[in-house]
Order: sequence, then C-alpha cells, then structure tokens
Amino acid sequence: EERIARQADLFKNHALGHYKGKSDAQLQEMAKREIYIGEYFAKNNLSNPKVPEAEIKDYYEQRKQQYAAKEDSVHVQHILVQIPEYATDEAREKARQKIDEARELIASGEDFAEVARKFSEDNAASAGGDIGYIQRGYMPPEFDAAAFTLEPDKLSEVVKTKFGYHVLQVVDRIDKGRIPPYEDLKDFFGKYLQNNLSKKVLDDHIRTLRKKAKIEIFLD
Repeated sequence: EERIARQADLFKNHALGHYKGKSDAQLQEMAKREIYIGEYFAKNNLSNPKVPEAEIKDYYEQRKQQYAAKEDSVHVQHILVQIPEYATDEAREKARQKIDEARELIASGEDFAEVARKFSEDNAASAGGDIGYIQRGYMPPEFDAAAFTLEPDKLSEVVKTKFGYHVLQVVDRIDKGRIPPYEDLKDFFGKYLQNNLSKKVLDDHIRTLRKKAKIEIFLD
C-alpha cells in the first residue's frame, strides 16, 4: 500500500502534467496496476532478459560495415577569442595577446578544458571548448586546415578565422571508412537485441498462458 501511495503521488505531481484531471482513486488504481504488472514481470523473468555476449558480437560482425564512417571527421576542442567586426587595432592586439596567453598556459602544462572555461568566448566554453566531432566544411576553411592536419593531442598554432583567434586540439580522428570498434557499439546493439528478446519472451509467455487457460465463450 505504501508503494502504491508513493507511485500515485508521482503520477499526481508529474512534471508535464500527464495525469492531470485524474481523480485520486483513478491514480491509485493506475499505480496499483503498474506495480502489480512490474512484480509479475519480475517473478516470471520477463523483465530485461539477458542477451548472451556471443549473440551481440555476432550481430556486430554481421552489421558493422553499415556503420563505417561516410566522411573524415575529427573530435575537436578549441578556444576562441572573438574579434568584433569593426574592432580597432588596439582591440585586435588585445585579442591576440589573450589567445597567446591561453596557448602558453596549455603549452606549459595546464589543462586545455580549464583554460577554455576561463578564456574562450563561445558557447562551448562551459564544456571545456569541446565542440564534438566535425566534418569538413562545418567550420571556416582556416580552422579545417588546422583541424584535419593536426595529430591527436597536439596543440595548434593560433588560427585566425572570421570569428576571431582560435587555439585547437584534436581529441580523436575518424577516417572515412573506419568501422567503429565493438566496444563502441556493444551497448547500442545489446539494448536493441534485449528489446527484441523482451518482446519474444513476453509473446511466448502469453501463448503459454492461453494454452493453460480455461476459456468460456458465451454467445448471445
């Protein structure tokens, strides 16, 4: 009864108001049904069936070519010091000094992400300058030229684009045609196979119940 009351309370205070308009009695009945079904699934091993590792690996081997990279891409983190469109020479010089200072701190051993949070002037600053994986053309040509020639974990020279001054570092590189390793796709494939197995297990269980059930049909 305590579990039912807690669940009914969660329904009642749902953040998106999905159960607005339901009476307390209706919420109690819904909560009771959800808990009973959950208990039944757990008792009959219908919840989250385990997919054998060998089956996941076999599924990966059969489909890995479908996930080969279509284009070259690089995982980049950067620091940007902006230059306003009508900046004075003095403002440009200050921007250059700021990006040079940031680069020197990183070159001397400071963490790139921490320096990015302090110095960078773009939306990625709070994420340590991480802009994720990019393909050619996503950033200006000058940025691409540095990003796609830079070795992972190496620090670039200062790069000037229409946005301002950048310092960047490549975290990872994915060449066109590269197949993601098994570990990268294991959880994704495992969840997919588990969902399929859950449906099969439940369907089999329902068929078994139907065979055992005593069914009476009353005709008008």
